[in-house]
Amino acid sequence: MPAAPVRRKPNHRKELVNQLLFGETVKVLKQKGDLWVKIRSLHDGYEGWLTNTLLKEADEDFANTRDAWQQGQEGKAVKKLKDALPGDLAFFDRGEEMVHVGILLGNEKIIHASGRVRIDSVDKKGIIDAETGKRTMRLKSVRRVL
Repeated sequence: MPAAPVRRKPNHRKELVNQLLFGETVKVLKQKGDLWVKIRSLHDGYEGWLTNTLLKEADEDFANTRDAWQQGQEGKAVKKLKDALPGDLAFFDRGEEMVHVGILLGNEKIIHASGRVRIDSVDKKGIIDAETGKRTMRLKSVRRVL
């Protein structure tokens, strides 16, 4: 299940205080400029800053798409990885079947869950495991759903 980083202060380099899971409900407390919003998770009460590109008003249809192949039909296609924005979803396949999804963080990084929530490198060919340096998933598509 993809997750989004929640920061102590509105800056990508500030301390990570929590991770917001895909589909989790939050309350927006404050907005700073066009990029950052302070949120409170309605699940666990954590507060922190999140880029507003990672937020979306509740959409019942999308919330009910559980599998990567279903989610991969939503939103707007981003033709090239270099054109992706933080918060865009990257989809991966094994053969022809779309089996994995993660949230692009920018700077060639992706947050995704593969046994545990992890941040790895990503390029136009797919995910590169940060611990082993091996390619683990093949990039199929990038979609903007927020």
